[in-house]
Amino acid sequence: MLQREVLNNIVIVIEGQRIKAVGPDVAIPAGAIVTDLSDAWVLPGLIDCHTHITFQKSDYYEDLFRKSPIDEAVYAHVYARNTLNAGFTTCRNVGARELIDVALKKVIDAGKVPGPRLFVSGQTLTAISTVFRLTSISATPTASSTE
Repeated sequence: MLQREVLNNIVIVIEGQRIKAVGPDVAIPAGAIVTDLSDAWVLPGLIDCHTHITFQKSDYYEDLFRKSPIDEAVYAHVYARNTLNAGFTTCRNVGARELIDVALKKVIDAGKVPGPRLFVSGQTLTAISTVFRLTSISATPTASSTE
């Protein structure tokens, strides 16, 4: 239900990692840990539908030619945690080298590292003439593949 006004005096019940109930008349379960957020804004988790969560480029050519997929894998969990801390609880990753995003999803799902819920694609698929041609699987057939 879409609300267009700010709601006050709302109770949010969370069990485990899931929101179980929200509303003004929701009973607080016995033994629950209560956090007063009456002076804060509460938002639903944000969703980012186009991420490359396993890497964060700072110097494009340095990163492309001097960092290996192992370097990306070592830092991927840091980017996942930063993304979650920024409020994104779900991300669709649209490409990573060497299935790093698949491995990252597995460790997040297992509760080993904090991160958003991930929908992953694996290796990037791209046209041959793009900037990702050196790190991707090409969707454009080459002359030798069409003969």
